[in-house]
Amino acid sequence: MADNMHNTMTKTTGTDVGGTTASKGIVAKVQETAGSFAGEAGQAARQAAESGKDKASEALNSLSQAVENAAQMVEERVGPKYGGYARQAASSVAGVAQSLQDKNIDELVEDTRSFIRQSPMVAFGAAAAVGFLLTRLIKVGADAPDDGRFER
Repeated sequence: MADNMHNTMTKTTGTDVGGTTASKGIVAKVQETAGSFAGEAGQAARQAAESGKDKASEALNSLSQAVENAAQMVEERVGPKYGGYARQAASSVAGVAQSLQDKNIDELVEDTRSFIRQSPMVAFGAAAAVGFLLTRLIKVGADAPDDGRFER
């Protein structure tokens, strides 16, 4: 009777009683699908990172230009020494923007890892500062009056 049941299961399901053939096929299909999703997610993440890198570089270039433009006013009002500081700051920001443009995502990730390994306390402080600023920006955005000009 057990042999009949075994033969019936094998004929109707194409599997052994333990289900190993079908289970292996299902597991292989799930692994293939998961691998495909992981590849697509990785590609989407890389594209988002590239887009973010480009936007950050543009923002830094704009900031550099604004500081450079303000340097003349600083020089006139406070003195040439401070105008020079402003120009130096603008130059540094422009250098960071250029470095960001020149490197690919993998190089930026490796540079970040290297920096964190070399200066973990500075990295922790920077992360805390960024977190604080993001929290403040979100809070200000949430507290802003809704006057109908902008949709949320």
